[in-house]
Amino acid sequence: MFPFVPRKVARKPKAPTNEASISQSTRSATLNYRPPEHVSPRNDSQESRPSGKGKDKQVEHANEEDISALVRLSMSDHSLWLNPDLRRTIETSQEGYIPLTYILTHSPYLSQLKPSLSEAALSKAIRNQLAATFDIRVLVSSPSRAEWYGKASTSKDVVGGYEVRMKEWKEALQRARNMSRNDWELRTVYVSIVLPKHHQDKPGDQPKCKGFALVTLSDTTLVESLRTRYPWDRHPDAQTHEIEGDVFQEAQKIGFRAITKAQWDRLNEEYLQYKQSLLDEMNLVTDQDEYHDSGHNLTSRKRSPSPTGSESIVGAQQSGQVTTLASQYPFGCLLFIRHVHPETNKTTLKTLFSRALLEGDSTAEGIDYVDFNKGMETCHLRVATPDHARKIVDHFSTNNLVQAGGLDQTAIEIEGHDVTGKRITVELVEGTREELYWGKVPEKVRRAAVEKAVNGIVPTAGGTDEGKPKRKRRRK
Repeated sequence: MFPFVPRKVARKPKAPTNEASISQSTRSATLNYRPPEHVSPRNDSQESRPSGKGKDKQVEHANEEDISALVRLSMSDHSLWLNPDLRRTIETSQEGYIPLTYILTHSPYLSQLKPSLSEAALSKAIRNQLAATFDIRVLVSSPSRAEWYGKASTSKDVVGGYEVRMKEWKEALQRARNMSRNDWELRTVYVSIVLPKHHQDKPGDQPKCKGFALVTLSDTTLVESLRTRYPWDRHPDAQTHEIEGDVFQEAQKIGFRAITKAQWDRLNEEYLQYKQSLLDEMNLVTDQDEYHDSGHNLTSRKRSPSPTGSESIVGAQQSGQVTTLASQYPFGCLLFIRHVHPETNKTTLKTLFSRALLEGDSTAEGIDYVDFNKGMETCHLRVATPDHARKIVDHFSTNNLVQAGGLDQTAIEIEGHDVTGKRITVELVEGTREELYWGKVPEKVRRAAVEKAVNGIVPTAGGTDEGKPKRKRRRK
């Protein structure tokens, strides 16, 4: 069976008058038909047939220069160092050749193209643009069973196709093994473009950044050349007659500039510190507004070194905020912690604050949950009872402790130690802030916290986060 009907057969013949004429016309059509060469058993879809008219025209892929650039990025020294699977595939291959389909499916650059590239288009671009650095060959094999019988192809059934290798693949693997992260950091630059001012901009408006990227180059000399040619703090009136060219003029027009990765890291740290200072100011203003709305005397309340711990808890209990089984949430069981290490984690913080409870008669089970997000210097701490909250506040009010590192579970006294960082401060959360926080906690967790605060902490074999109640055991 052929995937099409010949024209002579497809043309509607005249109605024959008898059976003899029918057999004669069929025989002549069969004898005059010649099958085309290289007929594939696959049924080609309408989309794959080339047509140059109107909407039927195929979507053109990127040109060969762009494709070759993506191939070079996919097989660069940095890609070999960053992708151990690619490096292992080349090492275990025969003579350094790897299937072209592997690059198409595993490359972070080529696999994202829409529509996807075909092997033929990619091999053509490699032959025309990268013949000096890449070798490509074709493996010929027998047709797969899936093509003839219409079955889904499997990895064992798909054989043959294009294979490619770098001509200096052994040297490239050696360079990838000898490079370290610090070596690539020195070869990385941060580039951005800032468009010039618009005629509708108001006086004093800052130009907006329209694009940025971290670019890894092959040599440190290229980093220095790029940084020198396109400095980060370039004066707008600077004269650059010694460098000419359309590319340079266009780069200057859009405000293209570059700095090293180390300089970008320092600027990023400054930005994070500035962001944290804004968050601290917002928290300070929020605290003052809420205390003002609650009728507290702001003039008598001091911000440092820490809030009044046990006095706040006693005041809360005297004002009628006593937790009962009918309460929506436990009163006096929420603490706000400042100046923890941004690289710490919930387990480390739970151990750190549990030490404040272990000094007295309490147990570490008094810590109910640590509400912390990675990268922040603040967190919320939920405890079982107000008594646990008082002990933690008193402990950090009387001791000047700082968390030296992300995994520091003990905290260090500031006096007598050369440590950097701010003192850990603990504040009891009350009023509207306390109500808003508990309103975001699931009902099941709130009820368990209320029961803990009313009935007291019940030691268990293993503590559970989020205040989950103990699971009931089935009776046999």
